[in-house]
Amino acid sequence: MPRRVTVQLIDSQYDPVPGLRVVLVQTAERLQTNAEGEVTFTHVPDVATFEVFRGETRVAGHVAAQPLADGTTLVLRVGPQTVARLFLDADRDGTLTSEGLDRWDWGVGPGRKGAIILCNLDADGAIPQRADNSDEVINGGDDALDIAPLEVRRDGAHRPDATCTLSLENPRDIQRIRIFDGISAGARALIGPRNGHTCRLDLSRPVLRLGMEALRFDLTPDEQDIVLVLTTSAPEGTVVQRARVRVAPWMMQHHLEPPQTVYVVAGTTPRFDNTAFRSTLKAIVETRLGLSLVELPCIDGDRWGQDSLEFGSSNLPTHGLHAILGASRRVGLINHFAQRGRGPGVGFFGFAAEAESDMNKLGNLEVTPPVMDHKGRNFPFGRIYYGDGAGARRRLDPNVQAFLKAQRVQAPIVIDTGWLDVGHVDEILSFVPAEDGGWKLCLPSPLLALTLLEGVLKAEPNAVLLEGRSVQGVEGEGFEEPIQTTVAAFFKDGMGGGGARRPTGMPNMMMPPRREPMPVQRRPHPGLGSLSSVRRPGAMPSSVPFEGMGGGFPRGISEVPTLASVIAFNKRADEQLQKLVDQLKRDIGLRDEQILRIPVLYRQGKMKGLATLTANMVNMLVLERHCIMAKPFGPMLHANKVQSGPYGQLLVPHGIDRVLDVPAHGTFDLFEVYVKSLFRKHGLTAHTLDNWRAYHDKGGEVHCATNTRRGLTLKRWWEFAPEDALGLLPPLHTLRPSSLPLVRQLL
Repeated sequence: MPRRVTVQLIDSQYDPVPGLRVVLVQTAERLQTNAEGEVTFTHVPDVATFEVFRGETRVAGHVAAQPLADGTTLVLRVGPQTVARLFLDADRDGTLTSEGLDRWDWGVGPGRKGAIILCNLDADGAIPQRADNSDEVINGGDDALDIAPLEVRRDGAHRPDATCTLSLENPRDIQRIRIFDGISAGARALIGPRNGHTCRLDLSRPVLRLGMEALRFDLTPDEQDIVLVLTTSAPEGTVVQRARVRVAPWMMQHHLEPPQTVYVVAGTTPRFDNTAFRSTLKAIVETRLGLSLVELPCIDGDRWGQDSLEFGSSNLPTHGLHAILGASRRVGLINHFAQRGRGPGVGFFGFAAEAESDMNKLGNLEVTPPVMDHKGRNFPFGRIYYGDGAGARRRLDPNVQAFLKAQRVQAPIVIDTGWLDVGHVDEILSFVPAEDGGWKLCLPSPLLALTLLEGVLKAEPNAVLLEGRSVQGVEGEGFEEPIQTTVAAFFKDGMGGGGARRPTGMPNMMMPPRREPMPVQRRPHPGLGSLSSVRRPGAMPSSVPFEGMGGGFPRGISEVPTLASVIAFNKRADEQLQKLVDQLKRDIGLRDEQILRIPVLYRQGKMKGLATLTANMVNMLVLERHCIMAKPFGPMLHANKVQSGPYGQLLVPHGIDRVLDVPAHGTFDLFEVYVKSLFRKHGLTAHTLDNWRAYHDKGGEVHCATNTRRGLTLKRWWEFAPEDALGLLPPLHTLRPSSLPLVRQLL
């Protein structure tokens, strides 16, 4: 049954649009809208299709999904006549579109819209080491792959009476983006620092293919997206189109990503000779794992491969590059990479150092694997974490902190490392792959180390600890202080029996900060003989006085601190590590069963914070399921005694297999065997090497000594919405490792 239907046309401001032709397709009836933008059809069939034309150009349409009721008014929105339209890869799928560009948000998540540009800081051009985005042209090589496409497509025939301009809504964004007159090598800049923020486009060609690159990453969290504005003007009116563009973020690469190249500084001088370390590392990296090991020059005595640079990446939906963040430093290896770090597919950038600080060294900047916090918020690309201490000189450069937050997708976590002597996060955290495809977290455990030592005290009291080791004195390089001892002497004297004599006035490396003596009640301690400084069972070591306080150590190094002082340092470390565990349960959803505890003993460092006494195996290089770490120099046991009762009581409770994990002959390091056994049971292989003189004695280990470039993967970071809640993790539990009675009583 025919019915009466009114069609009204309105524009984006809801004003009526007169003078357009509306066609009812089924009857071929054509009517022109009146001053109110309306036409009325009196014989509309059950199936109705309406099309709207401005001249010969179709500008709107509607297909009725069901029969329209008699008297219906159908409202259709039409825009003004466009001379040209803007096309970008707004759907992030490699296809250019003009749909949905003119909106005031850059959509995060699947199905949302918003174009992306890449910070084009690698060096694909003919001039080595010159960043591609430092000049006004698209360079050769693969530079065109780093350029995001942008097209302006003309609607209809060329109109000499129409004009078209492309501009940046914020003129200051010329420091952030460059737009080229093409997308291939040789294209020149239209908009940028030297060209201004606007240009007029010639529409004599039906399609203008342009290209975009970013000049830098976002620097602060409040930095806004870049807004492109296309303005077309004709006698009948002006049309303005806008599109938001976002710079692809810099993203750190976590330990579980596939490795490509390992870097190490080559030292060959008497002050720094790591020839043996490099030889062992090469045998593992190249011969065993088939990776490349690159040796870097030692500049300004800088031996730390980790501290000057952090490899990251950045990507468009279809292409990406490696981007090296240089540390905020003035000296060392940073200068080598600033001059030679760029190449095809590899860029370099950094921040001017406001002040020299150990916290700006990039062993203090790491990232987790994919995690979910305790509220169920998902971080599919991990979370950046860095250490923070007390005072301005014990904090990461504020400019770097702001930059990391501005990248959005790896929301940073700040960790208290002020209690450590050096203060870098890689001293206390390492992530390794789990067999289920997830991750495990390696943490130092002084409690575990003391527990193992207590077992050795019962099974082999004369076992050598820190065999052949010495440390440099705290008043400068060149003074070597032997620290080899036995487990029995360790428990009796704290360190026990080094043969050298300390120069008058040199503080002992284990001595705590000076404090006033307190009266104590001397009492025997079961199993340890006379322990002069223990007040009572369960006393807090921090409240116990220490030998050597007040008058120093008049008899030199052979008068060492008591066990109570050793316990004090390790108790402090244990308390700080427990706070870290509690924080990580909140921030990354850490669960107890994900923790791999690594035996490490602590001492007082040269800067009065805590440093490791045994080499720190947590500071490791992770190459897929192979973990390269320092040989710890823990207690040495005899392989031919592993079947004895005392050894069995020591090894079996800690899960050490006396056949699979212990060598058949000679001696073995209990700490080393424990970790290798632990890793074996989790599908990992632990490789140990001696880095004592080259690195441990200077405050670092294997991870500090090396750096790794990992494979480039195209991450769909634009789908990440940090505010999303994807479900809650299981309830948190307070973590407290079990221990043997003696250590529990001391702690």
